[in-house]
Amino acid sequence: MTASPRNPARPRRKQALPARAAPRMPPQARVAREAVARLRARPAPRTRTVKERKARPASTALVACLARRTSIAKASAFARRAWIAPARAAITASLVARNPRVNSTRTVPRAPTPSATPPTLFFCVSAGAGDLDAYCTTDCTDDSTCADGYACTPLTRSPCADTCNLKGVPKDRSCVPLDQIGPGKAYQCGQRGVTRNACRPRKFCSTCEVDADCLAVSNQVCAKDQSGTKICTELCDIKHPSCPWGNAATCGVWDSSLAGQATCSHRFGECTGTGKACEPCLKDADCGKNGFCYSSQFTGERWCVDLNQSCDCGDKNTTGLCTGGGCGMSPSGLQMLCSDSTTTTPNDGLCFGANTSTGILAPSSQQTGCWPAR
Repeated sequence: MTASPRNPARPRRKQALPARAAPRMPPQARVAREAVARLRARPAPRTRTVKERKARPASTALVACLARRTSIAKASAFARRAWIAPARAAITASLVARNPRVNSTRTVPRAPTPSATPPTLFFCVSAGAGDLDAYCTTDCTDDSTCADGYACTPLTRSPCADTCNLKGVPKDRSCVPLDQIGPGKAYQCGQRGVTRNACRPRKFCSTCEVDADCLAVSNQVCAKDQSGTKICTELCDIKHPSCPWGNAATCGVWDSSLAGQATCSHRFGECTGTGKACEPCLKDADCGKNGFCYSSQFTGERWCVDLNQSCDCGDKNTTGLCTGGGCGMSPSGLQMLCSDSTTTTPNDGLCFGANTSTGILAPSSQQTGCWPAR
């Protein structure tokens, strides 16, 4: 104590200072400090020798890991892939040994029983890279071996090399290698290429019985056409008709069971003809022994090409395509086109549909088909 300046004999008292509050620690720092303290308190792990590591294989380590109810995700990726099955078997055997009442047949996974039926092999049907309509399918013998909405129809491709009296097209992305062509193999020799029976979607004009037969293509129904035959078709608006196969289809009310709803039908009256040139078809067999069914890449219309009917564009023609040249008329009354690429050989062309383009673009921009615009 010190003397007061007013009264030197009276000692001056010290003034008590207010207690300072301890600085608050942020929660993050407190959590970090506690974590560091726990880590320091843990005993240092004993380093195993090389001999001990070799004496304890990965399977034993994984069994011990699982026995301690430690997550498998914390085990090494290699141990999980290589030793997961032996580890499960070892744990199950240990449980059965300690408790005989445990039914080992319910715990130990059984190996799958090999089936006598070989697995179904699927392959991709595509027009090339970026084809949004590509799909997986399988080989077939008839329609009953295909799923609902699919039919057993021939798939025609070009060979990658010369075979079957056909010219190889190695630049075609979907060409078939020679090791897949021949008896007992996937593809067989055909008139226009190598063929393979495959389950393919039932599209417009395919025969059907119920709507489920046409479900592989969206917006399709099974309804009667002009001839009374049930086909896969689409509903349409008579005032604004829009049907598959371009000009070859027409919109009308043909099926009374649809309560007046209009559907698309072929203008020929039915979807298959007698095999003559420019008559509709679905497959090569609809065009006779000396014909094939051609499909337009633009509209999807299909018609027969008769190989018995030849034509000639003459020596002066340089385009390889002319109107007439000995070809007849299409069922719609259009003059058919002659495709003659070898001008030096007479009567070596084919009557290959007709020009369905109209207006000023008809001569320069020909669209092949068999039916004109209505």
